[in-house]
Amino acid sequence: MKYTENYHLPEWEPTDRVLRTDFNDAMSDIDDALKANADSVTELANRSRFTKLKEVNITTNTDPVTINLAEINWTEWDKVHLDCFLSNSGSRHMYYNDASQNTNRFYTVDSGAPINMFMPRLTFDVGFNAQRAVSASPGNRYTGSPFPYAQLQKILIVGGVYAGSQIIL
Repeated sequence: MKYTENYHLPEWEPTDRVLRTDFNDAMSDIDDALKANADSVTELANRSRFTKLKEVNITTNTDPVTINLAEINWTEWDKVHLDCFLSNSGSRHMYYNDASQNTNRFYTVDSGAPINMFMPRLTFDVGFNAQRAVSASPGNRYTGSPFPYAQLQKILIVGGVYAGSQIIL
């Protein structure tokens, strides 16, 4: 008797004797595979289109604000949005991993920016690939060397963030 490549189901030759146990085992394997597939589809259907990975509520005036990203499994996400609702205006910079390196700057807002307009949304285009080079829009304004999402450990907002601000990833 031969067996299928994917699920190892029996493929009887014309001269093979069909045994009830072979048939029942094959049906059990098919049932298990269909159930696993249905469970996966249900899990995806129940998963929200948007999943909040992190929320940072600022309760005191802070500089810098550090958003830890080390625990994120980048392979699970196509796009990750960073929304900043800041309760103050002013000149601020967003850095990745290390604020001491000016080449690590992602984004800058000038002092004329209105309240709550630090940036409406910064989108990281991960593509389910932790080895993909970090890319963020709008602008992708950082000037550093390309590096993979697997190395994106934190984001720092430098320039003062006031109490009442909120950051959602």
